[in-house]
Amino acid sequence: MPTGFLNSLWIIPILGVLILVHELGHFFAARLVGIRVEEFGIGLPPRLWGYTAKNGVIYSINWIPFGGFVKMYGQDDLRPDGGAAYGPDSFVSKSAPQRAFVLVAGVLMNLLLAVVIFIAISAGQGRPVTQLFIDQVVPDTPAQAAGWLPGDQIVAVNGQPVTDANKLKALTDTYAGRTMGVTVLRGGQRIETTVGPRVSPPAGQGRTGVALLTRTDYQPMPLWQTPVEGVKATWQTLQLEVSGLRQMVSGQISPNEIAGPIGMGQITSEVVSRSTLPLWVTLGNLAGFLSLNLFLLNLLPIPALDGGRLVFVILEMLRGGRKVAPEREGMVHFIGLLVLLTLMFVIAFGDISRIVRGQSLIP
Repeated sequence: MPTGFLNSLWIIPILGVLILVHELGHFFAARLVGIRVEEFGIGLPPRLWGYTAKNGVIYSINWIPFGGFVKMYGQDDLRPDGGAAYGPDSFVSKSAPQRAFVLVAGVLMNLLLAVVIFIAISAGQGRPVTQLFIDQVVPDTPAQAAGWLPGDQIVAVNGQPVTDANKLKALTDTYAGRTMGVTVLRGGQRIETTVGPRVSPPAGQGRTGVALLTRTDYQPMPLWQTPVEGVKATWQTLQLEVSGLRQMVSGQISPNEIAGPIGMGQITSEVVSRSTLPLWVTLGNLAGFLSLNLFLLNLLPIPALDGGRLVFVILEMLRGGRKVAPEREGMVHFIGLLVLLTLMFVIAFGDISRIVRGQSLIP
């Protein structure tokens, strides 16, 4: 069996753990505020297998292998009575702050998991020290106009030391449409250059028109510093993902670069095959990145996602406790779910087509 395919299978336990942790957040938060949980499911219905525990909770594995859910008593009520027929252990009977807490508990667990993962990497591997090198320069771009060459090491922007790709990208975004000074190291000699990042660069080129190569070494660090390093790594990764989300919304990222679970398997295979780090560090960094990805995506105000449900709770608070009609909210989430499932299948088709064509997701 090809090694690349075997490496791609690592995404299955990674996503399984991330989804499990997310849904456990909802599950325990619901139980904490007194909401009865009817079903704890991995995947989306129809149901493949289920087990009913003594407390009445159904634990299920479902056919559609995307995400998971915690079905709470009275959560998706489509009747116009506002949940009056439900008892005190229902979702609709709880206060708005309690329902908001249950809704955000899943993403908070993903955030906490990412912090724990990055702390563990810091404790086991050390503090990452990166060096940024220019791998490729696209013709007729600001990078070429600045005189950059493949092999140049980027060491500073406007006199500020830069060793992290996330920081460089953030600075480049800040100076879009203006010029910034960049210090490169070439053959042991420091060279001062000036580059003008583009506001709307062509897809796949970035603001300056270079492909970067990051080389990473790890330095030992005292154990007591690892929590700070883990939080720092979490924050830097979040900044990178927020920037990527902005580019996707603004159209700077091509739809062909968006990946679903199948594409994530391809990314996993490529990352594992190229990485020189221990396997557990590579997979840990990937798991931390994806956990934060779930944190961000589920907070978006999209119907059927946690963020979309949270919008209705916030609207209720702003309206002085008056809820949106339950049947309307339920219908919005139902339509949102159908749209999300359709989008997932479209992305899955794109992932399969990309793999068949032999295209890579990593530059």
